[in-house]
Amino acid sequence: MNLIPDHPRPRASVLQLAVALLAAALFCSRAPAADPSAAGGSGPAPAKSSVSYVTGASGGGPVVRLDEMEVFTAKTSAQTQAVTDSKLDVLEPTSIISAQTLNNQIAPTADYATIANLAPSIVNIETEGPGLSESKMLSMRGFQDGQYNVTYDGIPFGDANGESHHSTSYFPAKVLGGEVIDRGPGTAASIGQNTFGGSIGLLSKDPRPDTATVLTVSDGSWNTFLGNLEVNSGLLPKLNGASLVATYQYMSSDG
Repeated sequence: MNLIPDHPRPRASVLQLAVALLAAALFCSRAPAADPSAAGGSGPAPAKSSVSYVTGASGGGPVVRLDEMEVFTAKTSAQTQAVTDSKLDVLEPTSIISAQTLNNQIAPTADYATIANLAPSIVNIETEGPGLSESKMLSMRGFQDGQYNVTYDGIPFGDANGESHHSTSYFPAKVLGGEVIDRGPGTAASIGQNTFGGSIGLLSKDPRPDTATVLTVSDGSWNTFLGNLEVNSGLLPKLNGASLVATYQYMSSDG
């Protein structure tokens, strides 16, 4: 005869079982994965997580670590081949025509007016071809020649008979290293007679660091011929690293 009363065996409730299963799942997800290389396995190494947990005043929320990315562009991209360029820190609308454009996309017979015609708002007419006749109606934003500046390395110049310029008398393309077209009146530091119409800035050619001789020969229709000889002295140690560039040009045409 059993004197001990038969008490019913306690059973876990459904809620307690669900809590236990959830705790086990959380524990398994937080446990670090085994490293196959530590056990001698040949499997791939685990990938690094891009999410980390930080603690502090912010409360310890997840912080996403973004990977660094570098963007490269080819040397022959559209940006490097553009005939005009500009800078982001300019105060007025400005177009820069580099020496690369002058050497690769401008006729050797061209003058400074032909080069300036590449920039926006510039209109130029040369009836006998690039540089073969004096530029007619070289205008910038509607201002005619004599109503804007033309400078060489920042020094304004003009004709003896007025404020206009004879394009065939000044600075052919082979002696220039670029142009800067400023379509604004400039600042208080801008010098010249007519800065209100803007400025066409001619840049001198940079001498080469080594001794070099460059010969250019061009032949065209109507017996057009051009010969240009450029001599670079290179760096001269006896003159504290100074350099010299000399240019001789001959041009003729029956146009």
